[in-house]
Amino acid sequence: MLVLTILKIIGILLLVLLGLLFSAALLVLVVPLRYRIWMEYRESLKAKVSVSWLLKMAELKAVYDGELDVDVRALWFHLLRDGGKKEPAETEEKKQPQEPSGQLVIQSEPQSDPQSEPQSKIQSETQLERQFDTQSETRSEMHPLKRGAEEREADQDDNSQSEKKGSGRPCAGNRWKQISAAGLHFKSQICRKWNGFYRKMISYRNFVTNERNQRVFFMILGQSKRLVHHILPKKVLLQADIGFDDPATTGNVLAAASILYAFYGDRIQVTPYFDQEILEGEVEASGRIRLGTLLYLAAKVWFHKDFRMLRKEYKNGGI
Repeated sequence: MLVLTILKIIGILLLVLLGLLFSAALLVLVVPLRYRIWMEYRESLKAKVSVSWLLKMAELKAVYDGELDVDVRALWFHLLRDGGKKEPAETEEKKQPQEPSGQLVIQSEPQSDPQSEPQSKIQSETQLERQFDTQSETRSEMHPLKRGAEEREADQDDNSQSEKKGSGRPCAGNRWKQISAAGLHFKSQICRKWNGFYRKMISYRNFVTNERNQRVFFMILGQSKRLVHHILPKKVLLQADIGFDDPATTGNVLAAASILYAFYGDRIQVTPYFDQEILEGEVEASGRIRLGTLLYLAAKVWFHKDFRMLRKEYKNGGI
């Protein structure tokens, strides 16, 4: 009976632990990661970025106003806080080197005996003369041997050069054979490279025109569009005043900004100035990224039937 109760308690604890793990995984997959971006440029740039998860239980904040301030918080604990504060400067007393005290330390040098100096000079001169005499004697003894060796080497070089001049000139027929062989080798290399390039182009054309590969391509393109639509901010407010020296440049920028009207409508306000140079504005964007959605889109591509067949062919070297 006691064993059954112990097993029952262990089973309940395991179930509770599995439930906690499942709920934690579900929170990570379902609860989105929310971000918010605010930027303003008048005379200087100001920006704020915040990323939070699970009712701001985990949050990252970054503020830029001349200096960058970063704060990372989990629950009530600040994991990282960088306010851009510089360390206090050291005092001048620490930076300046310590001045020497008024006492002077004089190091006494060993005094040499004036009578021993001329004797040492005479001994050194006699030693140098002896060394010079011995070196001259050895050179005079070795000189005839070196001269004979040099003469023999010179004679050998002259004989070898004369032999090369007599027998080293190739005839015109050998030269023509070498030139023709080099031309044939170059032609074969060109043909081989061209055939390899032609085969690659044929394989690429077959890969592109294959119906299954086309289905895979359009499937990946559709999932990529969903991914971009999921990541892009849902709320955008833009108010900007733009103007350049060249009115044509102002018109081109205004035409590029008009593309955003298709996505965000009246929340985009851009005022052009053609008679003055100005660049001011404010933008605010917010959105969310859900990890479960990203994994779902990736799994939909990875486990697709046509994509699995394409992966098998790639592993077997069929592509």
